[in-house]
Amino acid sequence: MADLDLIEKVNRQRELIGFDQNPERIYAQMLTVPFGPTEDGSRALIAGHQYNHLIPLSHPEPPIIGTAYENKFGDRSPSILQLDSDYYIVGKISKFKNNPDNIYYLIVLNKTTGELDYIERTPYQYVTETYGILYDNKWMDDIKVDSTVEKGSILRKSTAYDDYLNRCDGVNLRTAYICLEENTEDAIELSKTASRKLSSALLHQVVVIKNSNDVFLNLMGDNEQYKSFPDIGEKLKDGILFASRKITNKESLYMKSIENLKKVLMSDDKFTITGNCTLLDIDIYVNTPAKLAQEFYDSQLLYYYNDNVRFMNEFIDVVGPYVIKNYKLSYKLEKMYDRFLKILRGDPIMEETKFSDVLLKFYVMEENDVSPCDKIADRFGGKGVVSRVVDDALMPRTEDGELIEMILNPEGVPNRENGGQLYELDITGLSSDLLKVIKTYTETGIYETEEAYNTIVDYIKNLSTEQAEYIEMMFDDLQAIKDPHIYSDIKREFVAEIVDDDRLRINLQPIRDSLTIDDLAELHKAVPWGDDKYLMVPMIDSNGSIRYIKSRRKVTVGYKYTYRMKQYGEEKWTVTSLSSTNIKNENIRNKASSNHKALHPSTPVKIGDMEAEDLSHMGSEALVMNLMILSLSPQGRRKVEDLLTKDPYNVNITIDNNARNRSVEILNAYLKALGLRIVFDKSKRKFSPMVEKVFQHYDVPTPMVGIVDINKYEDDVKARAEEADKNNIPRDMIGIIPRTGK
Repeated sequence: MADLDLIEKVNRQRELIGFDQNPERIYAQMLTVPFGPTEDGSRALIAGHQYNHLIPLSHPEPPIIGTAYENKFGDRSPSILQLDSDYYIVGKISKFKNNPDNIYYLIVLNKTTGELDYIERTPYQYVTETYGILYDNKWMDDIKVDSTVEKGSILRKSTAYDDYLNRCDGVNLRTAYICLEENTEDAIELSKTASRKLSSALLHQVVVIKNSNDVFLNLMGDNEQYKSFPDIGEKLKDGILFASRKITNKESLYMKSIENLKKVLMSDDKFTITGNCTLLDIDIYVNTPAKLAQEFYDSQLLYYYNDNVRFMNEFIDVVGPYVIKNYKLSYKLEKMYDRFLKILRGDPIMEETKFSDVLLKFYVMEENDVSPCDKIADRFGGKGVVSRVVDDALMPRTEDGELIEMILNPEGVPNRENGGQLYELDITGLSSDLLKVIKTYTETGIYETEEAYNTIVDYIKNLSTEQAEYIEMMFDDLQAIKDPHIYSDIKREFVAEIVDDDRLRINLQPIRDSLTIDDLAELHKAVPWGDDKYLMVPMIDSNGSIRYIKSRRKVTVGYKYTYRMKQYGEEKWTVTSLSSTNIKNENIRNKASSNHKALHPSTPVKIGDMEAEDLSHMGSEALVMNLMILSLSPQGRRKVEDLLTKDPYNVNITIDNNARNRSVEILNAYLKALGLRIVFDKSKRKFSPMVEKVFQHYDVPTPMVGIVDINKYEDDVKARAEEADKNNIPRDMIGIIPRTGK
């Protein structure tokens, strides 16, 4: 009876939440994944986890096959600035005089609450490390002072939205599954075009403290204008943001000469960021402004300091009258107003980083294309590392000349049991083939607009009845209110836009619109023009020329929606040779790269558990030996010279008995202070029946491995030896299992 009551309560609850009408309620982050029932449970969880680790792309696009829930997530993003009330624009203050529309502040008055506040117009938001958000501020840029902006107006959004505020997290890449040497396991091969499509804007924060004996070099100026770093909106030159030199009295005349200030010496500090980089913003904090006017090589710093003083004075001039009239200020406006007053009053500036003279914070945007070792993922919990980026001319093409932008390993699908990615590929390929046929038929006069429209709607009905009915309802309503000629023109534009795009965008509910293999077979029957395709594969002939060979078998070609993940290869790469060591003779961590003073990290990377397991197929001895040679052993590190200088075709570098693992030595030193030591008591894992019987009869302790108390261990060994002598057992059986039959 209790079970029946429980079932009734569950059914009642399902009815209240509308579960039968909307089973997608249970899906949470999986709501962005089409064909949900085709997903393995663990892969579904991974898909939700990966969604939180995406890098915003510079030019994203909506998925061809979506779920319509992408915008539900996007609407809740804090990157969208939407007004919650009517606001009157009191004033506009630009942060930089020479670039007034790049960063500015709108002083606004809330017409509902009467509170004064500010809205910052900025092209970016730095988060941490190299991650951040770029903003689209085109709506805010149209606002004028002394105007009113209505409630609900959108002032800005991140670049993860298109012009219609559709949420965009990835790009659609033309994909094929092919087994190649370059894409075994999780490796992925990309074309140059796909690499550019997946480009992201990385944001770098460079914090610099300038003391009284530091001089910024004149790397971007000439004899008339001293310029140490780019101005706002300018590109970096040769990957160097700026360079700094410490000057002593003895070498002052030589180091401060006009010519030497134009070139970088070995002892100078270089702040580098590789790639296509643009300076977005500068924050300058000065505790000793009088010093900046004393030296000509501080002229650029003096300019930005004076411009910052101008900005703060204008800010106070706009807000001050409202303060005098006792207007209510928002917390953030009151905080900024009070801070600017203290700085202009000459109070010392307190920041997270302590400094005495000048503190600079540069914010640099790097346009970063996908490179080998970067990680990308799909919506179905699949992920992989880019093995190589290939020129478009060396990638396969269809017989129609369409470029294959991404090549995946088909073995990854059955292993992961996430077949939805195959559905996505097949359906987008069918849609593309259908639109090509419609385009040909309309251009040759076989199809009129109405026939093309009906073909598109009938195809959509096979996938989503709800979307097809919505389109029909939209045109029925349009026909009722519009002139017949206008109605025909709108329908013709509707069909032409879909056909020219070559992508039929469809929204499928994750559960209700999921397909089976049988549904997919019926869809192929409905679109007889769609089929797998032969590929034209590039081959390099004996003359070095590229020629295309037709593949022996057909493959499925379609579009796959692809994300870019935060794990990118450049961040994980480290290069080291004769690294410095600390007092323990260990490799020290070098933070020069994170401070942008070196191109790449030079700290040896620790091998993780998974990497150790993968490499253990060589044998634990070989793995440990390599670690000792490359990092862990002071004596073993000297063998690196042999690796670099001896015969590369006969590499046989081994460590001798004098080599010690420094990590083990340090651990033993700690244990010795505690009266402990590590003991390895070797034994065979398999016991013969006779030996097991002997041990059980004489109650000899089993061999042990681990950390033991020294005195207790020695007493235990002594007791075992006496027990062996007493029972006439050979002493070599203490801790060592004899061979079978002996």
